[in-house]
Parts: sequence; C-alpha cells; structure tokens
Amino acid sequence: MPSSADSRWAITFDVEWAHPEVLDDVVRLLAERNLRATFFCTHDGIALPGHERALHPNFRRQRNSVIEGLDPDQLSRWTDIEFYRFVVRSTQAFCPEAVGVRSHCQFYDSELLPVYREAGFEYDSTHLSPLSADLAPEWKGHDILALPMYYMDHWDLGAQATDLTLPRLQPDRPGLKIVDFHPNLVFLNAASIEQYRASKPHYREPDRLRKLRHPGRGVRTLLLELLDFLAGRRGAVSTLGEVNAQYRKAVPC
Repeated sequence: MPSSADSRWAITFDVEWAHPEVLDDVVRLLAERNLRATFFCTHDGIALPGHERALHPNFRRQRNSVIEGLDPDQLSRWTDIEFYRFVVRSTQAFCPEAVGVRSHCQFYDSELLPVYREAGFEYDSTHLSPLSADLAPEWKGHDILALPMYYMDHWDLGAQATDLTLPRLQPDRPGLKIVDFHPNLVFLNAASIEQYRASKPHYREPDRLRKLRHPGRGVRTLLLELLDFLAGRRGAVSTLGEVNAQYRKAVPC
C-alpha cells in the first residue's frame, strides 16, 4: 500500500438521486478515458458495470425516501440506533455487494460504526479534509477504515477555494486524494451555490438542466481537466474498495 507521501487518487461520485441520463453522462466521461470510479448509490436500479458501487444512506428523518410510508408513531418510538439500522438495511437492499459507505450530508455519529460493522461494511468515506496534504487511511474502531476526502465539488462552490481550476486543486500535493463529484453539478457545470439552488426545481429534468448549463468555467470543466490529467496516470488511480483492501493487507487493524 502506498504511504501518505505517495500521490494516489480515487474518483468518487455521490449519485444523489440523479436522473439516469445525468448519471450516464458522467459514466461516459469516465469510459472515454478508461477510468474507474466509486459511486455512492442513493436508490435502486443503478447499474455501473466496471465501477464500484458503495452506499450513500440518508440518516435525516425529514424528506427521506426510505422511510416514506412508515407509521409516524412507530418512527418516533425508534431510538437513533434502531433508525440507523433501518436506513442501512433499506439502502443495502439495492446494493448488497457494497463494502463502503458515505453518509448523505456528511452525517456522522460514532454509534454508526457498530451498525456499519454489523452490515458488513469495511470503510467509511464521509469525512472531508479539503485540500489537505498527506492524507491517508486510518482505523476508526469496530474494524471500520476511514478514507477521508480530499476534495468535494459542493464544498468548493461554497468556499470558492480553487476557482474551479486544476492547478488550484494542487494535483501534485502528496497523499491520498479522494475527489467527490455530484452528477447533477457536473451536468449543470455549476459555478456557484446560487446557480445550483436555482436548478433544484428541475433536478430530474435533464433537458431543462442542459439548457441551464453554465457556459464558462464550472464543476464540469474542472472534472474534465482532472480526468484528462488522471488518464495519463491510470496506475495511480484506484477505487475505494481497492484502497481499502490494499491498506487492510498492509496495516491490519
């Protein structure tokens, strides 16, 4: 397993209930460059041959599709642990092979760790440590490996940290670099949080989103530059499942 002094990349996407046409768009961009990625899935019916599927559970109790139709009285009686277990079981049903998880909205609770372990998960890639050098996997307890994110497009739209340019992403910085993109932000080529929020009423309308696509520099142009950069360094690009397996072999818990 490479040390933190090495530059290893992992491309990830949080599916976020994207329309199939929007998801197919990012899959095509990867295929054109023969790159593999890890997709954190939010719903059933997501087929991604050649890529890794992981889970993106939503642990919020409001506007949560996996608890729609449940008796509100029953839901109110559940402890947090019981609620976590229900959400994990529900999402695991449509992605049973997943060994990794990243929670929606970067939600974290230490009580999730035993729930993840019970479900057979091995890694959690929820934490974001933006543009930090020398990132590396670390053990979190309950045999769960933490794989911290280096970059997230949604964070960048708010922080305006990179001007959505590859040099400001500091691609030669040492350490594990897990980058996280969202298909809708890529499809829209979003350049600001305000533009993204304005598009949300049309979240699952690809034709409308295409008309709203930003014509200048945005999330899409940054992703394209990054994918072109990584296409020449395929030996340094792994799925998170591969990073997890390699680290577990090299540094047992």
